[in-house]
Amino acid sequence: MQYGATFRSLRRRKGLTLKQVADDVNSISLISQFEHDQLHISTERFIHLLDRIAVSFDEFQVIRTGTAKSVSEQQIEAYLNLIRYSYDRLSHPYDHEAIDQRLTMLERQNEKRYSLQLDHFLQIRHGYAHFGHPPYLSGIAYYLQNVDQWGLHEMRLFKQSARLFPLAVNRQFIDNVKRKSALLAAIPGYQRELFYVYFTAITAYITQTHFAEAAQCLNLAQREAKKAESADISIFLPFMAGWLKLFEGAESEAATLFDQTLTLYHQLGMKHHETVWQDVRRSEIAHYKANEPSDFFVFDGI
Repeated sequence: MQYGATFRSLRRRKGLTLKQVADDVNSISLISQFEHDQLHISTERFIHLLDRIAVSFDEFQVIRTGTAKSVSEQQIEAYLNLIRYSYDRLSHPYDHEAIDQRLTMLERQNEKRYSLQLDHFLQIRHGYAHFGHPPYLSGIAYYLQNVDQWGLHEMRLFKQSARLFPLAVNRQFIDNVKRKSALLAAIPGYQRELFYVYFTAITAYITQTHFAEAAQCLNLAQREAKKAESADISIFLPFMAGWLKLFEGAESEAATLFDQTLTLYHQLGMKHHETVWQDVRRSEIAHYKANEPSDFFVFDGI
């Protein structure tokens, strides 16, 4: 459905007339032409129209296309779903050929119609495919270093790349993440994304056995949690502390910290959270006892 037709449908569903929506910014004639796809309007006028009918842009996009995700996000999701499907088919071999073909297709699509998000995703995929060869991520590191103001894309890009960056690069980004993303502070979800950056970095540091840096990052998250007064983050922080203590060799202290979070989840009836993080706890303990590295987690939620 086109933008104008979608807007007309939403306006009518809300029982609003053209006269009610029109004002000194958008006239009745202009709105009518827009609704019938006879006129393109500026972004400012369009956002103003959405405000007049109390609809957010994401809500509008979901109604218009069925998803709030961009084309690039949908392409990336389709590729990752293919990997998950192949991995989950336990009775079949891992379908490397289909996955490689999809990756090649994405590369060709990006050559024809460039997307920064897709470009970065492809760089990360190549980085993990050639793990231990820093040049594959040098472009992303350079990009993040030279973007003065980080948005949500840059914060998520750092999370996805942190496992591949050397210690000095990760230190620099963690030291600057709050300053670089300061303009996002008023955006809903920013504070939570900041915590997810810290949690992701902690697991990256633990995986690389950089425990002092993991502790510093945990301290940043704890201080931020006090200011934010976020209950679910505060509940989860002991679990992250236990994760660090486990790989530092303090098993008893780690068990106590893990239990703090899991007990609260149980008491609050948060069964899904309790199950997920109980499984993570078992997995990390198994890695520790087998003298294996910790898992690296990219946090998009807890």
